[in-house]
Amino acid sequence: MLHNISPRVPFPDDNSIDHDQYNLWITGSMNRNQKSMNKLFEALRPQLIARVAGAGNKIVFMLDQKADLYIN
Repeated sequence: MLHNISPRVPFPDDNSIDHDQYNLWITGSMNRNQKSMNKLFEALRPQLIARVAGAGNKIVFMLDQKADLYIN
């Protein structure tokens, strides 16, 4: 039996977010798309940006709950 599923958006589209409630930590690295990444980081307004070398290290950061997102 199929049920209606409404997708949950992690962040509302309006500006009503209290960014102090969301302690988003992200990990990423410097790369050739740095301007685009900086725009993304600015939009997300994370509490912490961990610039870590190596994909494996970024995954470990997430597994150790030191980052919520791995942005590449």
